Amino acid sequence: MIRFLSFALLCTFLWWNCSEDNPVSSNQGTDPEVSDLKAPDVVYNQSTKKHLISVKVGDPQGLTDIEDVSYRITRSGAGSPATEGELFDDGFGGDVIPKDGVFSTTIQGTFAQGDSGQYEISVTARDKSANSSIELTVDLFVLGGIETLAPKIVAVDAPGSVPVDSSAHDVLIAVQIFDSEGLSDIRKVSYQFFPPANPTPTLEGTMTDSGTNGDLVAGDGIYSVVFSSSLFTELTDYSVRIQAEDAAGNQSAPEVVTIRGRIKIGTAPAITAVAVPRIIKGNEMPQVLITADVFDRDGLADIETVQYRLFITGDGETGNSPLFMVDDGDLAVSGDSTAGDGTFSNLLDVPASGSEPIDYTLRFIATDKSGASSGEVGAVLVVTFDDAPYISRVVAPRIVQINPNQDIKILITVDARDPQGQGNITTVWFRSFKPDGDEAQNSPIFLFDNGNMDEGDGVAGDGIYSRFIFLPSQGVTPGDFRFVFEAFDKEANASNKIEHIMTVTQ
Repeated sequence: MIRFLSFALLCTFLWWNCSEDNPVSSNQGTDPEVSDLKAPDVVYNQSTKKHLISVKVGDPQGLTDIEDVSYRITRSGAGSPATEGELFDDGFGGDVIPKDGVFSTTIQGTFAQGDSGQYEISVTARDKSANSSIELTVDLFVLGGIETLAPKIVAVDAPGSVPVDSSAHDVLIAVQIFDSEGLSDIRKVSYQFFPPANPTPTLEGTMTDSGTNGDLVAGDGIYSVVFSSSLFTELTDYSVRIQAEDAAGNQSAPEVVTIRGRIKIGTAPAITAVAVPRIIKGNEMPQVLITADVFDRDGLADIETVQYRLFITGDGETGNSPLFMVDDGDLAVSGDSTAGDGTFSNLLDVPASGSEPIDYTLRFIATDKSGASSGEVGAVLVVTFDDAPYISRVVAPRIVQINPNQDIKILITVDARDPQGQGNITTVWFRSFKPDGDEAQNSPIFLFDNGNMDEGDGVAGDGIYSRFIFLPSQGVTPGDFRFVFEAFDKEANASNKIEHIMTVTQ
């Protein structure tokens, strides 16, 4: 548990120590010279996070005359150091560029051995004649516990402009979030929409990673929101401010996206259909044909590019993304069968072997010569290397609050696929474990792909297995309920397992 300092105490100790407060050697011409000491201002005594210490070192006789650069970390008022060591200029252990005169090392808060309070870092340089530089010092404050790192916005996908004179259409904004404690630690991703030159947002809300309302894949760390283009009425810049927050209340640095209103030029193309296999065996098919049907009111000659971005669930965007598609009729190279028919094609190379299935997400978009873009169309593809089924994209709430007045109906879904076809799947279920670790009496709970809305399934045979479950108004112990999803086929092959935690609160 992190202990929090009072505001006044933080104001005393929390700063980055820079060169303005670090003098140089007073005996210039003989002794080594040190300056620009940089070190952390705060570390946590139970954290293994590495923190950089660096110092600029010079010597009248050249850097080859430097014998060593050492540091000590001493508790305020103590006579002997709590830890000590050397800094190096070799490009390793925290040092970036070797032999550039900047000596570096890393420390961890565990040096304090559970102690907390004010310490002092001191650094000196010594040459081969045993001459020493002056000693540079900076303060270091050690806090108890482990720091909780804030989430990070690592990528933003948004249009650069929106036409102000076209009929209303969807404007998708998506952000990729990283949290060192896992995606389940993300409590919300919020947005604010600001009209031109206005400090007050006219629209606020939260983005979703649920696979609905514009979001393509549930639980992949990419949060989405859909705006109406009718929000953009002027030929100037609009701003969208995005910020992520974790369960501890730590907030990411905000990201501000600028979208400019523009005059509509031409008519944007449209992707009317995409063809992507649901699941293939990589050891039987080294390439898979991907196609997209594209329509442009101004003619196919107006199409500038058709492409798709390629993502691997858990790893992010692939290095060869985006992949461009063509309508050239070159069956052997691009896989396209007929030139100029509006069907754009690409042959996607897939691995021939692997230890586990690979879950791809494809995001298609077409652009015309005026820069107008189609709406984004998504598809998913699984490459497997055996005959077992594969499950992915569990959609279930992370937090549910008990309603003491009535039972709460909860929809649970999972995407299940089989290399031998959907008809080969016999069972899709999840086992339910209570907060005390015991399995629930009604476990396992079966899911359906029968199109029966009363049971929660919308479309029969689409591979999305669904089930309504109910959280009773009384008699449920709050805590973390663990769901373990799995599928089986007619040969009794078991799929991969997916674990989902649903926290029930009072």
